[in-house]
Amino acid sequence: MFAVTAGAGIRQAAEQLKNEGRFLESHALQALALESAEGYAELIHRQIRDRWGFPDTPDMTMKDRFAAKYQASASHLDILHVPIWKISVSSST
Repeated sequence: MFAVTAGAGIRQAAEQLKNEGRFLESHALQALALESAEGYAELIHRQIRDRWGFPDTPDMTMKDRFAAKYQASASHLDILHVPIWKISVSSST
């Protein structure tokens, strides 16, 4: 699992703008931060798929990515599509 952010303090900055009555700027800041984080997450996700041996085909569209139409072989654990609540972590002590 990985997490991405557009930067610390975005929520506070947007709230400050909203409190000052600068609603459009507040909304624009939040929208830009969200889109930036989602874009970065997709970049990391693509790099992981490439490194694990099932890169995207050159003709794959964003619509295909959102539909999770990845070309993984049956021997790969498709961990990229397992809901987080189904992943268990064990540790040896």
